[in-house]
Amino acid sequence: GDDKLKIIFENEAQQFMDEESALKSVEELMKYSQFMLPSGLKSFDQISQEDVLRVAQSIHTSNPKEIPTNKLRMILSLAEEKKMLLRLSNLNLYPTMLRPAHYPAELQWKANHMLMVNANDTFSYEYAELLGSVRNICQPEFSKFLKMSQGSASIKIADLMDQLKCLIQNNSQYEVGKLVVLLAQLGEGKINEIRQHLNALGKWVPTAQGFKSPHKVSLNSNDARKFHPFVFLPIKEIQERKKTFEKLGIKEELEEIDLLELLCLIKDTYNGKTISKDNLTQWKTESDVIFNILDSFKEAFVHKNIARICLPTQSKLGKLQFYPARECYFDDAFSQSQKDVLEDIKDEHPIVSLKKMNNTLAQKLKLRPITELILDIEDFGASDGFEQWGQHQDVTSRIKEILQEYPEGSGIFKEQIQNSEDAEATKVMFFLDEQENLNQTEKLLGDQMKYCNGKSLWVYNDAKFSEDDFNNIVKIGGATKRENLDKIGSFGIGFNSVYHLTDVPSIISGEHMLIL
Repeated sequence: GDDKLKIIFENEAQQFMDEESALKSVEELMKYSQFMLPSGLKSFDQISQEDVLRVAQSIHTSNPKEIPTNKLRMILSLAEEKKMLLRLSNLNLYPTMLRPAHYPAELQWKANHMLMVNANDTFSYEYAELLGSVRNICQPEFSKFLKMSQGSASIKIADLMDQLKCLIQNNSQYEVGKLVVLLAQLGEGKINEIRQHLNALGKWVPTAQGFKSPHKVSLNSNDARKFHPFVFLPIKEIQERKKTFEKLGIKEELEEIDLLELLCLIKDTYNGKTISKDNLTQWKTESDVIFNILDSFKEAFVHKNIARICLPTQSKLGKLQFYPARECYFDDAFSQSQKDVLEDIKDEHPIVSLKKMNNTLAQKLKLRPITELILDIEDFGASDGFEQWGQHQDVTSRIKEILQEYPEGSGIFKEQIQNSEDAEATKVMFFLDEQENLNQTEKLLGDQMKYCNGKSLWVYNDAKFSEDDFNNIVKIGGATKRENLDKIGSFGIGFNSVYHLTDVPSIISGEHMLIL
């Protein structure tokens, strides 16, 4: 015990000896004690808690640079033996840890030089990676005493928030996964408090592309794929704890209203800009995002929010301009002559400029077909002095194109239901007639029609065709001009999906029968 006493009571002789002792230093005491133990001396076992406290208080007021490490270690060991670490918790007995070599250079370190701090103002070195930028960290060899002190600092939500704020400010994700996991664990039962703190940070969600605001993050990987670069997937530690982080403001998947806000954001970004070689690639990517947004909208949502849905158009010079969907046209031109006319009127009418735009989406958005504006030469008679001339597309080729747009299957039935709804029918029925009727040839309109006999699909609704409806049906590529744009089947194209089933579709309505 002599060596320990010399270390502990170095420069503290009077703490160890009675006042009447003639010895003036611990070294003298140690040397003398090899020969005799006068009545004025204390033994090692007689050192009291008060003796330890007086030495600890002396350390507390000393310059940290002048405190020998071995002395500090011994006094804490003695305090541990005497079970008085808690009693010393308010004294500055714990040296702070200097910046570890592996700690990121872009992050600050709380203690730039060694300090002596109390147990309530420092954390064990195990928290160096999680809190080192904002809280004092105890040196490893003294952390064991810190842990045994019941007065040692316990990690709080505010500690983690401060470190997260530091990471965000320096755009560093050092150990951020561990940090958010611990934050979630501490936040059980305190979700509202944590959410309030996180909202104050703004862009707090860590992703592979940096920190993002919660409204730009989705826990659904499909959202991140379809709406990139506007929507991001959080780090895996957050994905693995979906329920907790949903409560903290990260959505399981984006809702339609979120997508509408995103569409408005893209509009504000690009409206009035000219597409050039410098931004063409980016625009192609982000125009795909616009298509994916529109494609995700359900018809009911479109109907309710149509006034807020704006779509991109592009002039001949490449300038983008967003217009309300109600004012826009859908490019349904299929012949070269129509495309030539379309190019001429491009700057005069808002024609949606989206590469992936298709007929189904155009119908959902109630877009008008551009063929309504393109002069149909067939509308002029011989008496007008016009003669049909130039390029044209035959009927079979156009029907083939339409069938590619409308795959066979349930879509055929959907189109018939839509047509019934357009006509304001209250019921629609389907009847499959499996009779071949091969011998029923006497009352046919022509001998060649016997080859059309066979099984058939009957579609019935209780509405009546108007003259416009008949005119619309016979025009394969477009629709008659009409102002009723609320109709689902406003193009007259979807009906042609029946050519998947028959070469001779027929319609009976009122007093008329139409055989196509």
